[in-house]
Amino acid sequence: MPISGKLYPWNENNAKNIPDKPGVYALFNEERILIYYGSSHSLRERFSNYWNTDFEGDKCKQATRRYKRELTGSYKKREEELLKEYEDKHGKLPGCNERIG
Repeated sequence: MPISGKLYPWNENNAKNIPDKPGVYALFNEERILIYYGSSHSLRERFSNYWNTDFEGDKCKQATRRYKRELTGSYKKREEELLKEYEDKHGKLPGCNERIG
């Protein structure tokens, strides 16, 4: 099951105020197309880093305009589930995951 819940706009305020907890996240482009699934032991740390480094210079992730998040202690396992589910449904990984997968 994909990450449910609110689709947040990507902006500095949201990046800085995300919970400092482990979880998974989905990044979406302007057309609200999923471009990346990721996970982190600290969503606040990961998102602050993305904001401060313009996604570490990653051109693919720089297309992010919105995101979803899900808090979970089993973030690595959940990320694997999300990627497998997406690949099973679409025959490929999300665009930014495909480049590194």
